[in-house]
Amino acid sequence: MNLVSQDRCKNKSIQNDNIHDFYFITVDSELHVSVGDLVSEGQVLTSNSQKHLLTHSPVAGIIKEIQQHQEQQYLVLERDKTITPKIYDLTTPVGLSADIIIKKIYDAGINGLEEYDSEYAIHEKVTKAYEQRKIETIVINAVDGEPFVVGDYVLLLEKTREIMQIAHQLRLMLGAKNIVFAISKDKQLKDTIEQFIFDDKKTVVELDSCYPLNDDKLLINKLFNKELNKSDLCSDAGLVVFSPTVFYAIYEALFYNKPVTDRVIAVDGAYSLSHGIFRVKIGTPIAKFMRPFSLENSYVMFSGGPLQGLPLEKQKGTTKNMNAIMIFEGTNTPPEELLCSYCSACVEVCPIRLEPVKLVDFIKHKEYDRALENHLKECINCNLCSYVCPSFIPLGKLIKEGQMIIKDQSNA
Repeated sequence: MNLVSQDRCKNKSIQNDNIHDFYFITVDSELHVSVGDLVSEGQVLTSNSQKHLLTHSPVAGIIKEIQQHQEQQYLVLERDKTITPKIYDLTTPVGLSADIIIKKIYDAGINGLEEYDSEYAIHEKVTKAYEQRKIETIVINAVDGEPFVVGDYVLLLEKTREIMQIAHQLRLMLGAKNIVFAISKDKQLKDTIEQFIFDDKKTVVELDSCYPLNDDKLLINKLFNKELNKSDLCSDAGLVVFSPTVFYAIYEALFYNKPVTDRVIAVDGAYSLSHGIFRVKIGTPIAKFMRPFSLENSYVMFSGGPLQGLPLEKQKGTTKNMNAIMIFEGTNTPPEELLCSYCSACVEVCPIRLEPVKLVDFIKHKEYDRALENHLKECINCNLCSYVCPSFIPLGKLIKEGQMIIKDQSNA
């Protein structure tokens, strides 16, 4: 199913978002500050040891309060306007051992940039690849994913040299033979990358924009004709995949000792205040991206694209794994969910060849063992099944909820 991304944001340069007076930081399981504390830019505010996550303060300021919205807590951080933004000095990371590089990846809070619920955090992915000593190819995945979500494209276009430096450094560290830049067909990006290629160990591979190739294992299948199950590690097949966002964050961590206090996101949609590619501080209020005259029930927002993105509320702040904010014209009420017509549209479109409607039936009846037997964990949450369902059944949402219930039960 070809879903070509909209390209109007591809022509935009990365802009720095305004610095705001207040930031709303998602609280993970462990809180390192209290209300009234003065914090510095880059200080660790909250963490999750189980998921190996660290969240750093985007600005210097004071913790004003802890808010509860639905089941999530947020730190409200008020910026200290008397303190200028921190300047990170360039260093020369020559001769760093693998252990130090991996520690810097962890300490910088890079975990969580790709998949918040990933079973393997980024520093673990690098660690396993290093310990296995069998990596043949490093893949930088810049293939267009969902419509409108083009932040990785623009980041790779503007920061090619920096991303190439990290690719080369990791290639030496992991003992990899090759580096592949996987991109959608785009002459400008291809030519830009090839300006920095001086040997046959680095190549650019152009692919048709085919959602959901943003999934690592589907991309590997497309590039190398290797089919991996969700339980398989890419490194077992001699491959490791990263996004340009992760590589650039590693570059900043190694060359500037800079933690993840911001990230590049795409902002688009008819009801967005502006559209383009922005470097946004973590915790930026979602409401800042809305048109000021937007009515409460006149818009629908997504964290991510319209297919895989999750519904978003203006009371929240941006998070590390938020690669886009989409704000579209909405309706007061969602379409009425109808009974399944057994049309098999969801089965035909599933890139993993699952039977989404059968999985949802098991989940609704709390038959989680049967759902697992029918490969529930294999679902990559692309949400294509919901997109094509003529009965308006939120198949993808229900499957994701089932996965989370099972994960919570296994962690209990």
